[in-house]
Amino acid sequence: MMLNRARQNSRNHGPFGPRGRLLAVPLALAVLLVVACTATPGDVSTTASPAAVATSSPSPVEFDAGGAGWAMAATPDALWVQVDPPVDSIVRIDKGSGEAVPMVPGGGRVRSGEEGLWVTCCDWLAKIDTATGEELLRIPHGGILAVADGAAWLYTESGDLLEVDAENGAVRTTATIDPAECAEAKDLLVAFGSAWLACKEGAVVRIDLAAGNSTSLTTPAGTHTFAATDDAIWVTNYVAGSVTRIEPESGALTEIEGAGSGIGITIGGGFVWAADSRGIAQIDPEANQIIGRMDLGKDRLYYLIWDDGVIWATTATNAVLKVDAP
Repeated sequence: MMLNRARQNSRNHGPFGPRGRLLAVPLALAVLLVVACTATPGDVSTTASPAAVATSSPSPVEFDAGGAGWAMAATPDALWVQVDPPVDSIVRIDKGSGEAVPMVPGGGRVRSGEEGLWVTCCDWLAKIDTATGEELLRIPHGGILAVADGAAWLYTESGDLLEVDAENGAVRTTATIDPAECAEAKDLLVAFGSAWLACKEGAVVRIDLAAGNSTSLTTPAGTHTFAATDDAIWVTNYVAGSVTRIEPESGALTEIEGAGSGIGITIGGGFVWAADSRGIAQIDPEANQIIGRMDLGKDRLYYLIWDDGVIWATTATNAVLKVDAP
């Protein structure tokens, strides 16, 4: 895994010491690690949280988004947050001052990357100028949004996976699946040569971008939000209160209980961070174990973004949180 281990090694979290040397661990934990590593396609192994984990109670900085905040993207100087009516806009929040300015009226899902800042809602998709909030491109398609590989990607209600060229807006239908395969799609990720759909009913659908065919993996109820490390897909299951790790090659699943109920998840500092019932859980991606918790007194952190030692979190209130990672 090509993750930055510097922060992890300096603290010796979990069973791994500096340079990944496996230290002495209880027999039960060793067995769990072996099971997680040897799961066959379609099998689900479960790793329970340790009986005691390090818990901190940071005092986050709160920015006022003007309304309940949901989807969020980040650019170097700002956060872009979907805010409910009466604001009903993608709101730009300055990372330094906290100044909040509505920029994209009616905007829903928002994503950013090397491909730019993209917003979708209903029956349209737009590429947004991050300095002015003006539209650079508009495409008459809406759906579940991702950005990757030089394109914006949309999964539509009709089951089409669309690839939108980030430079000229050209649209290509990459694959079409039966919409019944994902009755209530919540998130889309493009990675490892595939598009991945999170389905609320408890499934992840993988669409092979080369072949166009799809396969379905059964996950716990409430499957919602993706993140990806260099060797795995991670998804929250907010109804079950767990996080599922998916091995891209084999499709083997590992369920990590005790996090995921808050929907949000992000990657950073060598760890996976997932919202839990009180704040944010810290997961060691090699041991597949929760090794720390930040108690923020919040039971629903909708979207998390790692930002160089800081985790930004939207909430179902006006507050967008700036949390210093331990």
